[in-house]
Amino acid sequence: MPCSLATQIEAHGRIRKTSGEYDYAAQGEQAYSLGPGMPDMNGGDTAYSHVLSKSLLGLLTGILVSERILDPDRQVTTVIPEVSETAYKGATIRQLLDMRTGIAFDEDYTASSGPIVEYRKATNWHPLGPGDCPSDLRSFYQCLRAPDGKHGGRFHYVSPNSDLLGWVIERATGQRFADLMSRYIWKPMGAQHSAYITVDRLAAPR
Repeated sequence: MPCSLATQIEAHGRIRKTSGEYDYAAQGEQAYSLGPGMPDMNGGDTAYSHVLSKSLLGLLTGILVSERILDPDRQVTTVIPEVSETAYKGATIRQLLDMRTGIAFDEDYTASSGPIVEYRKATNWHPLGPGDCPSDLRSFYQCLRAPDGKHGGRFHYVSPNSDLLGWVIERATGQRFADLMSRYIWKPMGAQHSAYITVDRLAAPR
């Protein structure tokens, strides 16, 4: 049977307090996060979800797997052959979800050079420097050719894994990621306001 968002919330609904922030999710109730310095969501502020978006991506992926639209053990390159010559060769959709791809990528947000900076430029999150050529997220994957261990090995947090999973979802369904999130997550959740998804210069979701 399809695994709905309501089922996910019912199974995992709870209240917890960590680092001064309260996260609340329970069956039939509003889900929200409130902590020091957080925008006033009741006042209409817009906040960036940061890593929370990966949890929403995971929920969407789980629903698509339950509907047999995605096979988590399918190799990524059979869906996105464009990355066949990169370090993602041989990786599965499940390994993208689990952050267990053997990709050489250091997610150091304080770095001033290297793949993380090029990644942020490609996603429109970092301004181009003098003489830089405009890039895009999907072309950026061609830079990730160096392995860092075997796929399925250690946990290694790599944000491009999640972006690639979004590409897999769009290719496998033939639908925009934003439309799928709206259909399976945002509307069933009963959200009171619209959400926004950042994109690169070619409209690839990030």
